[in-house]
Amino acid sequence: MRAEKIIEAKPIAEQLRDLIVKQYNLEPIRIKVKDTQRGWATYDTRLISVPIWAYLQGVEYFRAYVLHELSHFINYDTTKTFGHNENFFRIEKELLAGFGLVPIYKRVYLKALKNDKGDLI
Repeated sequence: MRAEKIIEAKPIAEQLRDLIVKQYNLEPIRIKVKDTQRGWATYDTRLISVPIWAYLQGVEYFRAYVLHELSHFINYDTTKTFGHNENFFRIEKELLAGFGLVPIYKRVYLKALKNDKGDLI
């Protein structure tokens, strides 16, 4: 079942990646959807990995997770800084707002999402 879900989820992730790469004029970024515990962005190989469990939480949460990882590349490519710094969160919130999403954080990671009307998703 998870393999089928990875096949479903990957085009969503790729479409988001293509949109953001074009919008921010970024160098190409590869993306994988995997059966792992967490996602990551690797700057030297320009690779993002997104866990399939994020897709199983729903498409909106999955989009937010992909946008979170893409935010790392925008932050790095524009400021050469790493991690979850102030600029990273500004970028992430801006990207999410473009999809009508508002993040609720637990430390530095998304705990939940609200829509632009304030309703939990």
